[in-house]
Amino acid sequence: MVDAKPTETKGEDTFVDTQKFEKGLVQKIVLTGGPCAGKTTAMTYISTKLREMGLKVLIVPEVATIFATGGGLINIHKMTLQQNVRFQTTLIKTIMDLEDRFCELAEISGEQTVVLCDRGVLDSKAYISPEGWQALMDENGFNMVNIRDKRYDAIIHMVTAAEGAEKYYTLENNAARYETDLGVAIDIDRKIRSAWVGHPALIIADNLVGSFDEKIRKVYESVLHVIGLPLVPKFYKKYLIATADPAKPIPTIPEDIKTEVIQMEDIYIKSSSRRVERKIRKRGQKGSYTYIYSVTQYKKDIEDITATEFTNDGIEKKRQITAREFIALLEEKDPKRKPLEKYRQCFIFEGNHYFIDTFINSNKGPFSLLNIEATKSIDSLKLPSFLKVEKDVTEVHAYTSYEVSKILDA
Repeated sequence: MVDAKPTETKGEDTFVDTQKFEKGLVQKIVLTGGPCAGKTTAMTYISTKLREMGLKVLIVPEVATIFATGGGLINIHKMTLQQNVRFQTTLIKTIMDLEDRFCELAEISGEQTVVLCDRGVLDSKAYISPEGWQALMDENGFNMVNIRDKRYDAIIHMVTAAEGAEKYYTLENNAARYETDLGVAIDIDRKIRSAWVGHPALIIADNLVGSFDEKIRKVYESVLHVIGLPLVPKFYKKYLIATADPAKPIPTIPEDIKTEVIQMEDIYIKSSSRRVERKIRKRGQKGSYTYIYSVTQYKKDIEDITATEFTNDGIEKKRQITAREFIALLEEKDPKRKPLEKYRQCFIFEGNHYFIDTFINSNKGPFSLLNIEATKSIDSLKLPSFLKVEKDVTEVHAYTSYEVSKILDA
């Protein structure tokens, strides 16, 4: 057992548990989006840059394109509901199998590998009715935690050029696409975006940038953050939401806004360094859970850093762990901090991804924070009009999870 009182390690840049994260590590990232969003260009740019850095990169090709180039392109609009359920099931099973084989190749290599997926399982949800999707899920025994959260480390959605870069919209480079109308392309893009809401690392790359090259660079920077390379600053804001009734701390989101509700528990575990934060998270929906282990390295002692440094300066590395590993790590729980129970609501408002964390059992009592993360400056983003924001607490250390988990009389 590690002593409860952290001690300084030798060397500022020493990273706890680096071996666990880097030896044979496989990180799987989906690049998705509407038609003519720039995925192919982004894949090429990202893979080239990462390989230049010495990382192994594998690219899982888009299965719909494989079907199309092999003569299997079928217009789903001419299908019956039953036919579409069968088609999307075939598509999904092929995607899963292809991804699994690429991940096996990565594991066999024993090298740190980034697996880039050209679209992912949940893209199919945009091309089938809600009733058909539920039938597909039921017939195959799928649940959202397994096919969304457990399968992928991050989802990067690139918005179609039809929304914000109309003059560049074309389908000439993709045999599997048929959305010639801009309105149809935008509708499909939004359906795909909505399908992934609820994933713990959903990143939206829109066209509100100076150029297409800048959009590609923003996507690349997002990948760097996901794999834990501290090369680019991220943009983050956190707002305290006013609550009219303290007995009902969970904010209400309008029914017409699709919302995914996630139950979470964060548990801090002991570290041998004052500059390293270790945490395990249980995250799930409807009785199905994923388990995540994260280690964050800071440049100075955690107790001495500001809220801004706490948010922006840490080098965080994450990996999914098994339920058995989660239980084992509970033995190292920090006795000075309580497990934090959170109720997370994820949604898209005016094209941007937001989530609200309601802290159920913090040392401040129940409260809710609106969180925004983006690949660009977010000062111009509109806050959801249905929420009453009390104040910006981005730089208030007292509202970090690390602080509100403290047992005050410990």
